Amino acid sequence: MKKAKKNETLFDRMFKNIQQRRAYHQELALVECSEAIVMLMEQKKITLDEVAKKSGKSKKFINDFLADKTHDISVKDFADIMFGLGVEFKLKVTEELLHYYDSLELARIEDAIAKHDREVGKKPKRR
Repeated sequence: MKKAKKNETLFDRMFKNIQQRRAYHQELALVECSEAIVMLMEQKKITLDEVAKKSGKSKKFINDFLADKTHDISVKDFADIMFGLGVEFKLKVTEELLHYYDSLELARIEDAIAKHDREVGKKPKRR
């Protein structure tokens, strides 16, 4: 078994591939959306019929999303459902994820520079 790099998290080890990380974050967002809908319906004691009527979405559309039968939901669809639940939808982007993408972009740039330098016969600069 390989030793983990210093400061490498379990998440980092599990999701080394960018596509795996992207898929993880997509699924997490969908789960959080469906949990928010269910939680608000329970808190406000609102039925699926009421949410559908107030949101302008069909009961089947909302039910299929909650039952994980479809991932075809847009930000507009989710905002409509939140409106139907009588709440305002606000998106929160965490800085941790922004730093991850910033460092990923920096690594890509550094790799591109190193590749270019190798191609033209220069030694890559190290920080």
